[in-house]
Amino acid sequence: MTVWRLRLNQVVVLAVCVAVAVISLWKWGSPSTGKEIGRGQMTIRDLALATSGIAAVGTLWRLSIWRHYRPWPATDHKTLPAVSVVIPVYNEGRAILETLESVIHCGYPRSKLQVVVIDDGSQDDSGAWIRRFVEKHPGSIEFVKLGHNRGKRTALFVGYSWASGQIVVTVDSDCILDRDAIKHVVAPLITDPQLGAVAGQVKIRNDESGLIRQMLSVSFALAFDFGRSVQSVLRVVFCTPGAFSAYRNDALKPILTEWAQQTFWGRPSRIAEDRALTNLLLKTGWHTAYQSTAIARTAAPETLHQLWRMYLRWARGDVRESLRYAHTAATRTLPTRRANVNFAISLVNTVATIPVLLWVLACIAANPWATLSLLAGTGAGSTLVMGWYAWNYRGAKIIPGLAYVFFWFLFCSWIMPWALLTFRDDRWLTRFPRASGA
Repeated sequence: MTVWRLRLNQVVVLAVCVAVAVISLWKWGSPSTGKEIGRGQMTIRDLALATSGIAAVGTLWRLSIWRHYRPWPATDHKTLPAVSVVIPVYNEGRAILETLESVIHCGYPRSKLQVVVIDDGSQDDSGAWIRRFVEKHPGSIEFVKLGHNRGKRTALFVGYSWASGQIVVTVDSDCILDRDAIKHVVAPLITDPQLGAVAGQVKIRNDESGLIRQMLSVSFALAFDFGRSVQSVLRVVFCTPGAFSAYRNDALKPILTEWAQQTFWGRPSRIAEDRALTNLLLKTGWHTAYQSTAIARTAAPETLHQLWRMYLRWARGDVRESLRYAHTAATRTLPTRRANVNFAISLVNTVATIPVLLWVLACIAANPWATLSLLAGTGAGSTLVMGWYAWNYRGAKIIPGLAYVFFWFLFCSWIMPWALLTFRDDRWLTRFPRASGA
């Protein structure tokens, strides 16, 4: 089957889903009880429909921008700068070896590569495994052991302070880099002097094992590949992820102390350290970009409980740093005005979850059969982005992708409203000791 025929088949499948959804959507406007709905219900309904409409128009606008995205080509070895790779570690056990192997064998010239590993007071045998790695590969890494757990932000601060390269690359301790990933992630910084940071593409490791991982693989593509491609065209990527990103060292050094000492409502900031760093770079006038060819593969939650905790921490961090970004956007000139339009659409998408969820609950309470119409509406609402996925990824995981849309509606739609109510909570939530042993 040719690529075009495969893509066409996936589009046809999506078109059928849309047709079924649209036929059912007419019921979404009321709880279908045969009774007049109250003024409060009408207000919630109107807000839900209005915000959903804005989100749909916003998606179309983003699709038009995404068409202009192109990754930067990698440069040859002669023009590659000195790079410092910073890897914070906490309770990774033997798994840290895979990360370290992928970094030192990534294809970057060893004479230009500094690797700094910071053990943030791990309670397991991570330190022992790192020392074994040093014995096997003498001189390949610089190892810093902190006396007790001080948090990822502090561990990164130590690593950034230690870094001597022109460009600093962060890699999470549960990530594995694809071959030449570092070459690709530094390429935009070499060719564009206005860029202060570049986000790499983060994918799911072992994305064929388990339905949650398969669904997350599609989710990551939509949220990170699509979303950050659009942001990159606008030259304002909101978050350069700690999992895999590159920073210009002379952009990083002046803001490190402010970043390390940040507080939120009088308390030290402990979450969303990557987005906070990106905000400070934008605040000081640097542009940020995304490089889709620079790929790192990260471990993913295996259970629903772990997934909830990860998403909740991310959502709370987004709320906090969105407030900071809004202040920057209101007081300073960012690279493009369209970046602020994109941010406004993101805010609408965030706020929309509240009236939509309230309306869903009202419909279900009035008539349980309304759930079918609401599910159809959910399918219709996801058609634009799922169409992008089917076209761009040749429909590789279209079924898990569609499953994820309904999975999110049924099991995860509560996360953002709860994050908005509890955004002061800065517990990390998702770090657990890993199994040790040879």
